[in-house]
Amino acid sequence: MDIPQPPAPLPTGRARTSLALGVVALLLSLFCFVGVVPAIPAFIIGVIALRECSRDEAGGRGMAIAGIVMSQISIILAVLTGLIVATGGSA
Repeated sequence: MDIPQPPAPLPTGRARTSLALGVVALLLSLFCFVGVVPAIPAFIIGVIALRECSRDEAGGRGMAIAGIVMSQISIILAVLTGLIVATGGSA
């Protein structure tokens, strides 16, 4: 007879917030350094949510990782866009 497993913990608000801020940061990274503004909190909140998930205090590990990755990509895109603008687009 199988012993029923407890349900997986629900995603935290931090994981959802990190994901949402990561999406916003990714969209805003096309406008030079504007994407950095939501990317920094998305990264910090995502790391906090990931720590909670690793301690089995909460769920939403995938959301937290996605928020962290999108925030890092948006920071890189914002820096690259800023460099292109600063150099006048010449390679």
